[in-house]
Order: sequence, then structure tokens, then C-alpha cells
Amino acid sequence: MDEGPVQRCLGLLGHKAGKKPHKGWKVKRLKTAGNDLPKTEDGEVLTRDGDAIVVLGSHYGSKNGPLEPVRHYAARLREDELEGKIHSNRPAIQAARNDFAFHRAFNDAIRRTDLALLKPGYWMVKKLLAKTQKQAVDNEEPWMNRLRSGDYPLNIEGAAILPGGELLLGLRYPITRDGHPVIVRCRSVEDFFSPTPPNFHIEGFHVLPHVGGPQAPAGIRAMQWREDGTLHVLTGNLDSKQEKSVLLRDHPHGGEAPCEHWVVAASDFDHKTREWPSHRLRVFHDDDYVEGLAPDDEGRWHYVSDRDDHVRLIVVTE
Repeated sequence: MDEGPVQRCLGLLGHKAGKKPHKGWKVKRLKTAGNDLPKTEDGEVLTRDGDAIVVLGSHYGSKNGPLEPVRHYAARLREDELEGKIHSNRPAIQAARNDFAFHRAFNDAIRRTDLALLKPGYWMVKKLLAKTQKQAVDNEEPWMNRLRSGDYPLNIEGAAILPGGELLLGLRYPITRDGHPVIVRCRSVEDFFSPTPPNFHIEGFHVLPHVGGPQAPAGIRAMQWREDGTLHVLTGNLDSKQEKSVLLRDHPHGGEAPCEHWVVAASDFDHKTREWPSHRLRVFHDDDYVEGLAPDDEGRWHYVSDRDDHVRLIVVTE
């Protein structure tokens, strides 16, 4: 539930014992402890880091701009504090803003590579980047020097933390110039919680060459790493509602890609190679709003679709 501060946008999804997989589901909004958290908004990523549940902000802005520092954050809470009486438990939550520090680290790292990305067009530059820079300068924001001409805005919607601690971030934008999704490999999620100013270590970039393309460019909507060594990636369009999106005004084909579930096999999961082959597990032909996935212990995949604030759970038995 991404509209609002992170401490008010977390929920527990429960399934009543004995009910069939498609029935008996209930959502409980999670109440957390602590009122001294920084202002946050637009939590797009949920992943596990050992015993912790980690939330990441999109690091983006509204569809018509500007970019917003309240979306540049990470938060976490301990999973064992959710056990027991969920109606009365108030787990402690930690949140840290980086105010465009990761944006700066990403853009500096891209400049040091030969990875060709789909550049922001006239409207994205004007409404997302230039508008943000002007507001920062006018308000004398301490982070104003972290935005520079020629930057790419970021929209993070997927993450997976590997057993060794490395953090993979899936981008909805930017993507490659040829329309394929990009994964950013970072040293650790701990960088997001380091003291101000945070020091991010970006170790590499990876591309899913079989996903998307020039006529239907695709970005990442969610990711899930499994203990068998496979990486599951949910992909889809770059944005929705073309009449409101400056991204789609610049790149109209960015709204064409269907939602799809792709798998990077353990044998192809190589940090030394930029391109990661993948195979498609599922296509959602009639739903362009699928933006979450999770497996259970019985081989079923659960997907979440959010169309115009109507949230739907999709359960698929493999």
C-alpha cells in the first residue's frame, strides 16, 4: 500500500487454515511503533534480508513530476516482531532517507560504463529533472547538488537480497536503449541505512535481453530470489495512463508491454556477465497492472494486481 508514509502503508496478508487457495484471504493494516521517522512516501519494494523485512521507496516522482525526496528512502522491521497477537503488536520500524544520494551514485556509475540506456525526452527533462532542480535551488535544499544535467530519473520497483548480502534492484525506468529491463547490483542494503551522507557502492549492471524490445519496452515491476538459486522477475510497461505520464509522452511505446513472469536460471545467474538469459513462465494477457509476486511452499505463485486502487490477489497453481 504505497500511497502515504511507510509506517501507515504496511499490511499483513493472511490465509485462513483449511480454506481453498483462492478463498479465505484477509488483509490487516500493520501498526508500527515510533513517531520520529522521516517523511516518506511511495513504498514500491518489499523484500527480505535475513530476519528483516525491507521496504524501499521508488526514488521517482509523480507521473507529471517533479521527483520527490520523500520517495528516496529505505525502511525495515524485524519479521519475528510480527508473530503472535497481530492486533496488538506494534513492531519497531527504522527508516532512512537518502535525498537523491542513490540517484547520484547510480548516474555516476552509469557514466562510467558503456551501457546505453533509453534517454529521457523533452517532457521528462522538463517536468521531472529541470523542475526538480529549480525547486531545489529556489528552496536551497541541501541535496540540490546531487541533481545534474544529463541525469536519468530512477524508478525502482523490484529488489532481491542474495545470501551473500548483495542487493539487486529492478528498475521500471531507465531501461536499455533497445527496450530491455535493467538490474542494478549493489554491495548491500546496509548502504541505505548508513549515516548521512550515505556511501553507495554499485558493483554492476545486468540486462534481461529476452524481455521487452524497441516496440514494447519493458521495465521491472517486482523481483523474487529463491533458495534454488533462481531469480524471478515480474515485468511490464514503463508507466500507465498516458494522458498523465510525461514518460509516455516522450516514449509512447512504453505503455505497450504486457505483464510477464520471467525466470533467470541458477546456471545463468552470473555476476561476471552483463546479460542474463531468462525464460518466460507466464503472461498476463488481460491485466497490465500486475505488480507483485510471491511463492508459497506448495508450488503456487501469488500475484497482486492494482488497477485504479482496486487490489486483486491472483493465485496460480503450477
